[in-house]
Amino acid sequence: MKLTSANLPESNKKCLQLWYGTKKVAVYESEELKSLFKFVLALCKLIGVTEPPEKEIIVLLIDHLQEHHKDFSTEEIRKAFSMATAGKLNFEFNHYNRLTPQLISRTLNTYKAWRSKEILSYEHNISAEEAEAERESNKLSEEEALLKNIKITVDLYKRFEDNIGLSGDVIAISESVIDFGNLSFHFLKSIHLIALVGNTEQSIISRAKILVSKELHKTKRAKKISAILSDDSSYEVQRMCKKIVLIDYFKHIYSSKLDLEGLIKEKLADNHIYIKALQLEK
Repeated sequence: MKLTSANLPESNKKCLQLWYGTKKVAVYESEELKSLFKFVLALCKLIGVTEPPEKEIIVLLIDHLQEHHKDFSTEEIRKAFSMATAGKLNFEFNHYNRLTPQLISRTLNTYKAWRSKEILSYEHNISAEEAEAERESNKLSEEEALLKNIKITVDLYKRFEDNIGLSGDVIAISESVIDFGNLSFHFLKSIHLIALVGNTEQSIISRAKILVSKELHKTKRAKKISAILSDDSSYEVQRMCKKIVLIDYFKHIYSSKLDLEGLIKEKLADNHIYIKALQLEK
C-alpha cells in the first residue's frame, strides 16, 4: 500500500505501512510460524535476554501472540520492541532476563496505543473516502477470511494424518503437528464441529493439567506449577484443553474415515458468507 498523506514524517509513514501492509500473526501459515519461532529467539538477543526460552515456552509465546495480539505482524512486533528498548514508548522496559507473555503484552499494548494515535492522525489528513478505500483494499473480505480458515484447518489435519501413523501417542502427535492449531480450534468451534461442554469439559481439564504439569517440569518452572494448575482458566491449562480437543477431534475423523473438508462444507452449506465465498473460487 502506498500512503498518500504528505503531512506525516517518514517514521510515522513506516508505522502505517506496517499496519496496513503486513500480514497479521492470526492468519500465519506453517512456514510463517516457523519464521516467527526463529524471530522470537532473535528477539531475546535484541533485548538482552541471555538465556532464551526453551522450545515449549516459545510455542506458548506464539500461541499468546495469536490469541491476544492477532492484529500484529512480525514486523510490527520487531518495531514495538525496538522502540521500547530505545525508551520511545511510555513505560519502563525491564525484562529481568526473561521474555514473558506479560512483557510481550505490555510492550505491544503500549505500542498499539501509540500506533492508534498515528493511524487517527493519518486518517485525519486524508478524506474519509480515501481512508475507507485503503482499509478495504488491505484487509481480507469475510469470504476470503472464511476460505483461508478452511484451508488452514484442512492443511493442519492433513499434516496430522501424515504423522499419526508414526505414533498413536497424543503428546508425540501434538508436538510434531498441532503446536500452532489455535486458529483451527476456534474456527471449528465457531461452526459447531467441536465443543467443550459439561462433564466432558472437566475430563478435558483434568487431562490438560497432567500435560501442563509435565511441560512445566521440563522448563524448570516447578515453583509456579501449583498456582497454574489450581486455576482451570489459566492460560496454560486453557491452551492445552484446546490442543487436546483438537487432537481428539482429528483422531475421531481419522479413525472414522471421515472427510474433514466435506464436514466443514456441509456445516457451512446454508451460510451466506460461504455461498458468496464459493463464487470467489470460480
